Amino acid sequence: MRTTSLFVFGLAAACHAPEPQGSRGAPLEFPAAWSGTWRGELEALDAQGAKPIATVELVIAPTDDPRRWTWRTTYDGSAGRVVKDFALLERDASRGEFALDEGGGVELEARYFGGVLHTWFDVGESRITAREAVVAAGTDDERFTFELLSAPNGPIATLASGTITSFAPTLVQRALLERVR
Repeated sequence: MRTTSLFVFGLAAACHAPEPQGSRGAPLEFPAAWSGTWRGELEALDAQGAKPIATVELVIAPTDDPRRWTWRTTYDGSAGRVVKDFALLERDASRGEFALDEGGGVELEARYFGGVLHTWFDVGESRITAREAVVAAGTDDERFTFELLSAPNGPIATLASGTITSFAPTLVQRALLERVR
């Protein structure tokens, strides 16, 4: 048990990133600092390399409800135009607790830690984690980054002790978006 705890702690420490800051060094206020329209390209990566999927536009905007934000993503690609009209819900901002409301009663729990919005969910036979962040805020290099990692939701290996289960990632979708307004 001690070895597992040290492994998890070591992994968490290695993955820790400092809180993103604006051009004046002040921490960014989430989600207000992310509001705007962002555009770029979405690609899929697997063992054979990267393949373009679609042009993406993400609109993040306040609504009349201060605890609800528009979170609309439009994909334009070979499969046509798809609009995901979601909302970001503030559960408890002081604890980094948010949710992405997909409509129809589907709310994906999300956590804002270290300047990154994280979601983790199973859909069908897939286990998915998503990571979204604004990097280099307030500079000419400012970008919205999105990365989604997908794996079958059945484990491929479990240690004899049963304390660690391994899943095999099969696909990454990644976008780097520029603020256009």
